[in-house]
Amino acid sequence: MVSFFCFELFPDFSEKYFEAEKQALAAKKNNTVALTKVKNYAKGTPVYEEYLKANKQKKEVFKYYKSVIKDEKFFGFRSIHFFMSKFGCWFGILIYSMFMLFRSYYLERKNFGMKVLHGLMIFTALFYLGWVFQVNQDYSKATYYLMTIFSAFMIVLAVSWITKYKEHNQKKLKKYIYDISKVALLNSKPEKRKEVLEVVKKITKGETV
Repeated sequence: MVSFFCFELFPDFSEKYFEAEKQALAAKKNNTVALTKVKNYAKGTPVYEEYLKANKQKKEVFKYYKSVIKDEKFFGFRSIHFFMSKFGCWFGILIYSMFMLFRSYYLERKNFGMKVLHGLMIFTALFYLGWVFQVNQDYSKATYYLMTIFSAFMIVLAVSWITKYKEHNQKKLKKYIYDISKVALLNSKPEKRKEVLEVVKKITKGETV
């Protein structure tokens, strides 16, 4: 659960990457300056005229290409494919979490920890579905930091409640076994009581009879 948010705790890239990017941009700038000099030097020549023709064609092609890219975009994503890759995932998690939450009301009505766990998963799915529909925007880093802390706290709380619920159930089960064992022991024949007592001991220890 925490891993859904904690990626913002890490830098986007290493210092080595940023240094290499800086060098690449500087080299590109130098290349542009040198290319401008070559173009100025070649002006009026057949080679330069050929370049102008190719450059004009390139601009027309790229203009069309950019219009196609714009038409392909869907809710800020490059295409509906990329949109569905995010939306489909989180929508599926949302539906599954809702199903598990409703299921817990029928199977473990008093297990509040499981309800918190499924509720947190629903909240996480809604958080990222909101991100999917934010065109060309993202939540701030502070939001991710807060969500990391909040989800970690809620997970610890949920696990604590689940553990208490399980321990409570185990105590109730042991009490039921003890009560049934007393009845079985009191109503058994005298010659069978020793045998019944051994069975009771095994059951209370969790051993197979």
